[in-house]
Parts: sequence; structure tokens; C-alpha cells
Amino acid sequence: MQRKMKVTGFARFVIVMAIVAPIAYIGASYYNGEDGIANIKHLLGIDKGDTVEMNDDRFVPSRDKASSIEDQDEETMRKELEAQEKRLEELKRENERLRKEVSEKEQELSNLKNQ
Repeated sequence: MQRKMKVTGFARFVIVMAIVAPIAYIGASYYNGEDGIANIKHLLGIDKGDTVEMNDDRFVPSRDKASSIEDQDEETMRKELEAQEKRLEELKRENERLRKEVSEKEQELSNLKNQ
């Protein structure tokens, strides 16, 4: 005589999550333009060192970031640094302008409250 196995609600939940969670992660990764399977392989440490990037709606293998940085010559890195410094200065000026604007608005608000 064969007996039926009973499964608790928690066991069902664990089984479903073991199936649904990886599928949801892979789907979200693809939605964000990444390779979900490669991400899982990287998390588990079973990748071969190749990464995959999204390029024009197709996946293109690329080298690790560390090796690509090593391959860049000094001039390219210097240009990139100058561009980043220029962007930093622009952001500092914008930040200062916004701070002045906020203080003016606060002063105007306090003047209106005093009236």
C-alpha cells in the first residue's frame, strides 16, 4: 500500500521561491540591459572571466574592466581625468548657485512671514 506524502505550506513556499526567484532575477537583469545568466555565474564564481555587455540590443563579450583600464594609454586617461575635473567644477558652480537661490528664497519667505 502506497502512502501519500504531505507537504506543508512553508515547504511549498520554499520550492516555489527556489524556482521563481532566479527567474525573476534573470528577467530583471535582462530588463536592465545586463546578462542575467552571466551575472549569476559571476555571483557563483563559475564564470571564465569574460563579461558580457549590452551593445545595440545585442550582447557582446568584453574583457574585464581591470584589463581594459590597463590597456588604456596615459593620454586617454589624462583626457578622461580632465573631462571629469571639468564636470566636477560645473557641478560645484551649480551647487553654489542653488545654495544662493535657496538662501534667497528662505529670506523671502521669512520676510513674508514677518509682514
